[in-house]
Amino acid sequence: MSTRRSVLRTLGSLGVVGSAGCAALPGVGDAPRPMLERDATPPDVRDGPWRAPRCDARNSGVPGAVGPGNAPGLAWRRSLGDESRITAPPVADAGDVFVHDDASRSLFCLDASDASERWRVEGVTAAPGAPPTVTDDAVYILATGRRVRSFGRDGSETWRSDRLPAMPRAVTVGDGRLYVACASADGESALVALDTAGSVVWTRETGRILAPPAVAEIDGTSGGENSVVVGDDAGTVTCVGAGDGRVRWRDSPVGDWVRAAPVVDGRYAYVGSGTGGFDGGTSSGHRTQSGDFGGGAVTAYDVRTGETRWSRTSDAVSVHSAPANGGGRLFVADSRGTLRRLDAETGEVVWRFSASRPPGPESARGRDYAPAVSNGLVFYAGPDRRLYVVETDAGEGGAHVSARFRADAEATTAPVVAGDSLFVGAENEVVAVGRVDPRP
Repeated sequence: MSTRRSVLRTLGSLGVVGSAGCAALPGVGDAPRPMLERDATPPDVRDGPWRAPRCDARNSGVPGAVGPGNAPGLAWRRSLGDESRITAPPVADAGDVFVHDDASRSLFCLDASDASERWRVEGVTAAPGAPPTVTDDAVYILATGRRVRSFGRDGSETWRSDRLPAMPRAVTVGDGRLYVACASADGESALVALDTAGSVVWTRETGRILAPPAVAEIDGTSGGENSVVVGDDAGTVTCVGAGDGRVRWRDSPVGDWVRAAPVVDGRYAYVGSGTGGFDGGTSSGHRTQSGDFGGGAVTAYDVRTGETRWSRTSDAVSVHSAPANGGGRLFVADSRGTLRRLDAETGEVVWRFSASRPPGPESARGRDYAPAVSNGLVFYAGPDRRLYVVETDAGEGGAHVSARFRADAEATTAPVVAGDSLFVGAENEVVAVGRVDPRP
């Protein structure tokens, strides 16, 4: 594990970016002003875990954790090896941080407090961009061979699922089941429900699903049964019964595709979509053939009926990264990396934030801008690969706002927040950002 001095040299310092007015942002090429002279306290992730790709079964992106605050420090970084490649966010729960290394095909469990290795499992090839998902007693990985692999919290393998109809690309755990999004280039794609022993409960044919399903818990819906909401590459949003997989409703929002994970809050589901042809990219995003970012929308649905509550469209940008939602606040980053807070009731823009270095098509291609929200702050990795901290109530009336802090983290994944800390993948490393001890 590296010392704080080497962390500062490699990652750059966290620097104040001003809380009033975009003029406080340094210009392109300017280094952030060093602000931290102390280590962060060791991370404590016992409360407010981040267990799934988007935190929980609702894909909320809001863990209910205290988080690292608006004046964080660098707790530790951990290299998984010189040739390692981290493309999926870590997850953190009960003192553990789990992360997959694509290059070595290994699943790691690290001690959240000091990054020491608890165990690793080699020979685990995971779906591109798909992080582990954890429960009280299991760690799930979407593996090649069209299977889900389950490990105990001690790293011992417990089962491999029945063979799935296509490559598993995302999973959400809820109701004692695993809801697995399967996608294949030949059209054999489906949403599959597994029990906790890996056996198929039901299968529902769909378009190519590349993002985690969202489980909606709504009292009085179809006798109290929960719903599962997914979006696919054909531009269709589908809601099925969690118990039997029967379709409750379908709709096609504005756009040609849905690649962002839906997020559910109460009786409403929020879905990002996009328009335009593809020119490569990853499971989390892409750009159009012309090099532009296409158009798209964010649409709010009533989960019970499928009726559209509102839809905010754009001719210039798409939404391929999952939103975050909590307390009537919806946070959405578009394909150019601009972060917006929307009113979840109306879809109106409350404020917007842009990173100091605007992206070109190549730099933003495939980048995951999914935000994490904790304790009045929004954390996200911008198109310049810096980590930004923005207040949830930073502005109003659609105003452009600025960040409280930024870090030159070279982030290669979206950040996650658990307990009093934040974790993010940075090339071949996991980086922990935590609270600074206020004592002298």
